[in-house]
Amino acid sequence: MLVAVSPYHLTTREAPAMAALLLAERVLTLLPTPSGSETARSAHAAAGRIPSYLAFMNTWTWTVPLWKAGVILSELDGHSPVAEMQAVSTQVEHDEHLAPLRRFMHAELYEDERAYLSAVAADLLKGGPDPGINVPVAAAIDRFATRHRAIVARPQPSSVVQQTEARMGERLAAIALPVLIQADADRILHAREVLADVLQPLWAGFEALADSDGAETDALESAAAAYGIAFQNRHDDIVDDAAADEVRLVEGAVTISALRLPTNAVLRSSVAAVEHLSRAPASIPAIEGTLPALRDPLAGRSFLSLLIKPLGARPAPRR
Repeated sequence: MLVAVSPYHLTTREAPAMAALLLAERVLTLLPTPSGSETARSAHAAAGRIPSYLAFMNTWTWTVPLWKAGVILSELDGHSPVAEMQAVSTQVEHDEHLAPLRRFMHAELYEDERAYLSAVAADLLKGGPDPGINVPVAAAIDRFATRHRAIVARPQPSSVVQQTEARMGERLAAIALPVLIQADADRILHAREVLADVLQPLWAGFEALADSDGAETDALESAAAAYGIAFQNRHDDIVDDAAADEVRLVEGAVTISALRLPTNAVLRSSVAAVEHLSRAPASIPAIEGTLPALRDPLAGRSFLSLLIKPLGARPAPRR
């Protein structure tokens, strides 16, 4: 079970990232890297040259044990979501359905490596106020997930864009699971080890759901129930010596709604939001592109997304 997570959520440690780090077999994120390179080593080299990029990388230092353990990765079989950002920029530039987004895009950034890394890092640190950065990042992750059969973790819809996006999807299933809302990397790794035997059926359940278009929910529901019981029964082991953690452990439950979305849901919902704000007639562009010469190989395809909503949180008792 490979789950793709936005770097914005990893930077702010939001529920989609924290839940995925505990529940998924592996978590893939978009790590901005210098052009022509898709490795963490090149990212560290860039941090020495660009102040905003260094500040961004510092917010991820807590994740280092998870990278070393192979839980988090930034590429798969030599491919990374970074390459998809350029594809998104080209698509917006040439597809007339996406014309309302052009004034927000920063196509020139891809021509200047330093400017690109600095701009993306600054937006990640600020929580994503620039649609010229956050829209291509989100769309790139969805495209990567479609190509590699990954599942994308998302927050429960709150903004106009997210709500429009959710309306495009087909709801397949919904479950509730206990997770670690706040925890350091070593605590997450420990919990994964304690729950290893019940996590594997959960991975299989989500994979079956992704492959069946919603026809297979029994396996997921059964796995979720077994996981919930194990989390409760092994709770003392999961939180053992939590008082010594770098970050205070906070537990909670989340609802996970499985939704099948079209690959370009981010772009289509962003267009609808722009039209809404400009008071133009609202519309959601068709999935297929309009220019045969620029036919998108992912047109008409979809991926499984998990909408993750925290239900509550409680700090673990200090002992």
